[in-house]
Amino acid sequence: MLKLGRIFLSVFAMTIATVSLPAQPAEPMSVRFTCLSWDKIDSKDLGYLKQGQLMPLRMSSSYRGEVYTYTGPNPIVFYRGVGMADGSVQRTPVASVTIPSGMHDVLLLFIANNDAQPGQPEFNVVVIDDSTTSFPWGSYHIYNLSAYEIGGIFGNEKFTIPGKKSKIVIPNADDQVDVQIHFSQKIDG
Repeated sequence: MLKLGRIFLSVFAMTIATVSLPAQPAEPMSVRFTCLSWDKIDSKDLGYLKQGQLMPLRMSSSYRGEVYTYTGPNPIVFYRGVGMADGSVQRTPVASVTIPSGMHDVLLLFIANNDAQPGQPEFNVVVIDDSTTSFPWGSYHIYNLSAYEIGGIFGNEKFTIPGKKSKIVIPNADDQVDVQIHFSQKIDG
């Protein structure tokens, strides 16, 4: 009986020692990103933290912004910096995005959350793998952000894209510089 008690006490002590070990901090991730807004948004005072400093973001709905680098915890948190009367800057989180493992070059698509309630993010952010292996030069990456399947014709190629999915289209050598593009959605069957 005494031996059984020692075994139980040893197992109990090892369990407590294991449970009380401090969690190891997650390895910081590194990513290069560009930004694009879905529609015109107020990007004034938007930024992200780089070495503790709020780095401003430039964003447009017409073209990609510059390439930014981020090394730190995942998710990336985006802030709106508001200047205070004492000269300090108050940072308010407005969006965050988790970069999937293995992605190192991404395009972040900012979409205004027009229905945001107090305390909810001001923006939803879509992560698009922007590596040349996922998005080859000379190709088109077509995203279907709707919940519905869409069909498309790009030059001579016909295709469908399920809701919330994407497709890479590589034009044929026979396609002209001006390629006709058509999209449609089948509603109710």
